[in-house]
Amino acid sequence: MSNSNMNNRSAQAGPLDGSSSPPKRTNGRSSSGRMLIIDGEGNIEPLDQIYAGTWKISQPGRILSLNQRFSRLLEVPQSITDRLADENEMRRALEEKELVLFYQPQFSAQSGEIVGAEALLRWQHPTRGLISPDSFIPIAEETGFIVPLGEWVMQTACAQTKTWQNAKLPPITVAVNVSPRQFRERYLAPMIEQALVDSRLSPEWLEIEITEGTAMEDVAVSAAVLADLSKMGARISIDDFGTGYSSLGYLKVFSLHTLKIDRSFVDGVTTEPNDAAIAEAILAMAKALNLEVVAEGVETDEQLRFFRDRGCHRIQGFRLGKPMPADDFGRLLQDAKSLGDSRNGKVTTLSVNGGI
Repeated sequence: MSNSNMNNRSAQAGPLDGSSSPPKRTNGRSSSGRMLIIDGEGNIEPLDQIYAGTWKISQPGRILSLNQRFSRLLEVPQSITDRLADENEMRRALEEKELVLFYQPQFSAQSGEIVGAEALLRWQHPTRGLISPDSFIPIAEETGFIVPLGEWVMQTACAQTKTWQNAKLPPITVAVNVSPRQFRERYLAPMIEQALVDSRLSPEWLEIEITEGTAMEDVAVSAAVLADLSKMGARISIDDFGTGYSSLGYLKVFSLHTLKIDRSFVDGVTTEPNDAAIAEAILAMAKALNLEVVAEGVETDEQLRFFRDRGCHRIQGFRLGKPMPADDFGRLLQDAKSLGDSRNGKVTTLSVNGGI
């Protein structure tokens, strides 16, 4: 059916019970952009604007009209109904403040000072408990909900970092992940700038993380976006570095400050000679390019010594500190400050699971 025919027919559709105006339509689709119902006369009704009680679920994925005007049965794939339900649940969770940020500390590999944190999203579900982002971020990315969700994460992380600074705690850099879909949005730089303005956080304390794969989707566009963010004063980090790309030429094109060695290499540095060689090559290359390196996923003393002995800048992983709520991280910073005060003002080695 052509769009013009759909428009004509949808314009003829009346209210379901004769007492209300029909839902608005745009080009034969519902105003929300979602699925449409075709009644027995070919009229169009948007599924997600039909009044509650007009439809009942006869079985998963099959929606049946109680109004006799609608004689066709719409087959809705279960995967679609599940995704819509998950998206609605995430929106509700954001409104109900069930989505929270945890912070995983990053330590100087040489001095042991807490020098940064990565902001990590968690979902504190009322019945399912703490949900890992691996379970809901892909859905948010697919549905587009990642855009408002990412804005909330950026605003929250910047505000929290400024709160710690206002409390005279040791200043740290906070790393915030930007998803592929966010990175493609034109609003990214203005959104980040607004988060910095609202929180009054100096941009030097914000580190924007994107994956190597995201950066390489369109090198020219990525270079322009990263240049804008760098001019703003924010730090730029490439996450999952060393995976999937043989050309390193983009390192001289992008405005970068930090490389995060992919945990797949970190896992094997003490057991696999090839992994150790790759990690050493990344460290040497970063030094030549004046870039910092973060070893992510450090979980053993042997891995810790490997990176410390080879001049790595920052260490992140369960060996030193797991992700924790903001209040717990604030207490960690307070303990670091107290320890530093007791040692002539120098904030020295402190970790959650033992010293460096």
